[in-house]
Amino acid sequence: MGYRWVNALLAAEVLISLIVVLFVPYTEIDWNAYMQEVKGFLEGELDYRKLRGDTGPLVYPAGFVWIYSAMYFITKEGKDIEMAQWLYAGIYIMLFACVIQLYVRCKIRGRLLIRLLLSKRIRSLFMLRLFNDCVAMLLLYFAVVVLAKGRQWKLGCLLYSMAVSVKMNILLFAPGLLLILCRSLPWYRVILCLVVCALWQVGVALPFLLHELQAYMLKAFELGRVFTYRWTVNFKCISEEIFISKEFGQVLLLFTVASWFLLWRRRWSRRLFRRAQVATIKSVEYGAVRGADAFDTDSEVYRNVVLTMMESNLIGVIFARSLHYQFLVWFFHSMPMVLSVTRLPFPLQIASVVAVQYGFEAYPSTAQSSFVLICGFALAWVGIVCMDHDSGGDTPRRHKREAAPDAAKGVARAAPSVKQ
Repeated sequence: MGYRWVNALLAAEVLISLIVVLFVPYTEIDWNAYMQEVKGFLEGELDYRKLRGDTGPLVYPAGFVWIYSAMYFITKEGKDIEMAQWLYAGIYIMLFACVIQLYVRCKIRGRLLIRLLLSKRIRSLFMLRLFNDCVAMLLLYFAVVVLAKGRQWKLGCLLYSMAVSVKMNILLFAPGLLLILCRSLPWYRVILCLVVCALWQVGVALPFLLHELQAYMLKAFELGRVFTYRWTVNFKCISEEIFISKEFGQVLLLFTVASWFLLWRRRWSRRLFRRAQVATIKSVEYGAVRGADAFDTDSEVYRNVVLTMMESNLIGVIFARSLHYQFLVWFFHSMPMVLSVTRLPFPLQIASVVAVQYGFEAYPSTAQSSFVLICGFALAWVGIVCMDHDSGGDTPRRHKREAAPDAAKGVARAAPSVKQ
């Protein structure tokens, strides 16, 4: 299936979003708490331990505070809910447009985009529940588009750091991003990109850091926080005692790190992230490069960057200690893309996505819905880690390489052609 119809798809999503905002009742969950938290800041409180709302203390980094302070004024102290919904509708449409661009540029099966229209839950998280996960993911998708398309490393890393400063889950993309930087840039430019990330974090948090550094670091980046068992979506099939145990968290962390390592060994290490590398290997394999139709190096690099970051995140999600309903935003749009480039049979790809969506659509979550969700994640893990040859999409399979011994030398001599 081609991609000429994607504008119609985006128009359909705009229409559906308008209908949701105008006719579906709003559900209050965290919006008032967000407004209460930033109100304390706007009234002069800089101690992160004292910023709180009805749902508890503020647990997000400082980027959240600045963005939602702006929303506080735009929505008349958070009371104009309809205005907030329109803001989130705009966020959703921009995110969906980014997703469409990624699917098209990566040449993923076009029909998978239609599947993204079918989730009632995902729209409710944006326009009816107004979660901050939505803002963080929009910034993340901006970062991925910039890194993959424009190869503007410093801008991409800045956008990535902005996303992290809204919510920490964006750190799940970090292993993939770090590998891309290390494989694409000389060491001093990698350090420069990391400095850009760090400077943003320090800059947005400076008032809090100067007032009470320890309070900010402990609350904004509380890595040891244990979520409430009542709201978990993915582990209702185990007892609460096991769920809150330290050992359970350690086992999940071990599986996460091991899976990232396996991904690096089986998939990421084979990918090329520089145009010069791709062009050199193809010239060694086939002789002179004969045009974009045969050897689209930009498309291959773009695809490798996008998939590496999305796979990194999905592995982190699969082994997350607790997933709440709003966390679906973290991976919903990228999961079909990631599975489509594995050798997992297409019916099993669909089964995995459907099982995961069922787990997030069921309310309240039960042992059964959690078990189905885990089964869906297990299928996804097998596809990503064990069925490791990139395939699928609308791109033809790459020809089997019969590289001569000097092919590697040719790649090593290729000068990286990257933009500042």
